[in-house]
Formats: sequence, structure tokens, C-alpha cells
Amino acid sequence: MSAGRTFGLGLLGAVAGGATGGGLGLLAGLAYTSLADVSGFEGLSGYAVAFWMLGGIVLGLILGIVAGVALARRKGSF
Repeated sequence: MSAGRTFGLGLLGAVAGGATGGGLGLLAGLAYTSLADVSGFEGLSGYAVAFWMLGGIVLGLILGIVAGVALARRKGSF
């Protein structure tokens, strides 16, 4: 196992996880604002969606890094 491979797969996992988490957070935020009847007054619904999206990005980054490093450390992968 090389450090470069571990770093590369961790970085790839972070990018892919962050993008996926952001997309899922966007969908969850839109669903929340629709189901909870969040007002659009002064951009409140936008703040709610941004909160969900940022949460998804952070969670996706963490899970992506963990998955990428775990994949790099597995024997016989790649």
C-alpha cells in the first residue's frame, strides 16, 4: 500500500462523497421546505435548503474519505 494511492483514493472519495452528499442534501432540503411549509419570506426557505445541503456535503466528505481510505487499504484491490 502506497501513501500516494491512499491519498488519491481518499481525495477521490471526498470529492465524490461531497458532490453526492450535496445533491442529496439539496433534495432533502427541498422536501423539508415543501412538507414543513417553510415560508419564502426574506429567503427563509433558501436558508433551510442551504443548511440541509451543507449538512449533506459535510457528511458526504467524511463518508467519502473513510470509504476511499478503506478501499485503498484493502488487499488485492486495483
